Amino acid sequence: QIGCDPVDISATIDAVWAFCDESSPSLVRSLDQGRTWETPEPVIDMGVAPGAPTTIAAVSADTAFVASGSRGWVVESSIAIPVTGLGDGPYVYAGFTTESVGYVVDSDGSLCRTEDGGRTWSPVDLS
Repeated sequence: QIGCDPVDISATIDAVWAFCDESSPSLVRSLDQGRTWETPEPVIDMGVAPGAPTTIAAVSADTAFVASGSRGWVVESSIAIPVTGLGDGPYVYAGFTTESVGYVVDSDGSLCRTEDGGRTWSPVDLS
């Protein structure tokens, strides 16, 4: 069992990540394709309000990206690092094609891209 009620889940070849939106938002990870899960750990430095639209993207076995509303964090070893360059959100999808390159889409269809593992984001012109 995962150990919490996930609202979003994402995977790489090495890990499966789940975001749980409970009284204290937390991340949980499996390193064996979901057979066993680590104990959910609250992500202390994230300003995620319970119930806010939130999406997660697995970056690697050690790193995940979380977007909630218009804010985002790269999470490494349960430490949330705020990111820069995201628009107004709320973001409804996040995904990475490599450990460096990723995309987020907001509820209006606007797209942002990162090339540094999620630390900085830039809008993508879709015109």
